[in-house]
Amino acid sequence: GTFEERDWSPLNKPILKDGQVQFIIHRVEDVTEFIQLQTEQKEKDKANADLQSYVSKMEIEIYQRSKEIQELNGELENRVQERTMQLARSEEQYRTTLDNMMEGVQIIDHEWRYLYINSEAAKQGRSRQEDLVGFTMMEKYPGIKNTAMFAVLQECMEKRIPGYLEN
Repeated sequence: GTFEERDWSPLNKPILKDGQVQFIIHRVEDVTEFIQLQTEQKEKDKANADLQSYVSKMEIEIYQRSKEIQELNGELENRVQERTMQLARSEEQYRTTLDNMMEGVQIIDHEWRYLYINSEAAKQGRSRQEDLVGFTMMEKYPGIKNTAMFAVLQECMEKRIPGYLEN
């Protein structure tokens, strides 16, 4: 009750006798499965070719993107190098300015550790710069927490406001 499409391959073979056709052998072979396999293989080959084309395009795009990234990295490295040089020059100017001030200047972190101190501030503290940088105020000046100067510094640190003290 259903229709099924089939593929057939006919083979006709004449049988001769004294050069005359006596009869023809007609044979038919069902090649439906072979045709289906061929069709599937063609579809797979086409899909494979399409994928290979896509892969080739992706490889080209990846190559182009990596080249762009290399160029951008080169530009970024140049910018970083330029900025580093600018910062080094700026730090040198800053340091020169602070080092040559007649006022004492010190930079301390939140643990009261000296990060920077100019020679005038070191002289006022009766010490040398290299003996102070890296150490806390309490390590170098025991009892400093009990001074008016420390109270002003602590208020500056805690409230993030400038303070004034004549010492």
